[in-house]
Amino acid sequence: MQALYLRLTERLLPGLHGDRASLPFSKELLKRDRKLLQLAHDNERRRGIAGHWTFDPNRLIALRQAVALASTLARKLEKTI
Repeated sequence: MQALYLRLTERLLPGLHGDRASLPFSKELLKRDRKLLQLAHDNERRRGIAGHWTFDPNRLIALRQAVALASTLARKLEKTI
């Protein structure tokens, strides 16, 4: 699930992790990412409400899924610690 998360976040927010595939996950990293993904989700949602031409409904769905995935991974890390 971590590989999927890294692929998804790299696609939605390029350059967020750099070359993080080899580094371990941490709860703090996931919380920070969740905040950034939620901010991007909110901005995309506002674009859609405003009817802006750059609004992408598929990106909005992907951002929602990425936020949920970050939350799930953070909860799983909390259970293992």
